[in-house]
Amino acid sequence: ELHDGIKQQLFSLAMTASAIQDRVHSQPACMPPDMTEMVGQLKTTAQAAQRDMTGLLEGLHPTSIQERGLAATLNEYTLLFGAREHLLIYLEVQGNDGLLPLTVAETLYLVTQEALNNVARHARATRVDLKLSCLPEEVSLTVRDNGNGFDMSQPHRGMGTASMQDRLVAIGGRLSLHS
Repeated sequence: ELHDGIKQQLFSLAMTASAIQDRVHSQPACMPPDMTEMVGQLKTTAQAAQRDMTGLLEGLHPTSIQERGLAATLNEYTLLFGAREHLLIYLEVQGNDGLLPLTVAETLYLVTQEALNNVARHARATRVDLKLSCLPEEVSLTVRDNGNGFDMSQPHRGMGTASMQDRLVAIGGRLSLHS
């Protein structure tokens, strides 16, 4: 839906702004200079939104999982995320992640992304330990941080925890939170 809807609308917006810009350049008297500048800004913003949307879509369905496996993809992601968010992230992998069905691997990747985003936004942590255990009969992912924790009796206001729960339930898993 994001690819076929919003991304295409952003493309159309960028193309329309480009067409207006081309027309203004061929007939400069048809638009005041300040409007010409605004059209240029509109085009630049639409193109930036297209690039951002492409990045989001790649994050939702990373091709590297299928090509390189979950462990390698998580390792790369955690290195970049840790550097960007100033977090020490340690990843431990046990077992063979190559045996995981693609839907399970993709779900664990997305859950990891959300968990790390929650840590960066809310926990005031300096370290995160990730453990991916891929056994023949089960897989588990543990995300542990040294942050300030939260009150488990208070309802969660954001969508992150619910999103992780929904994703895991869809593949027959469960989410367990401890603070």
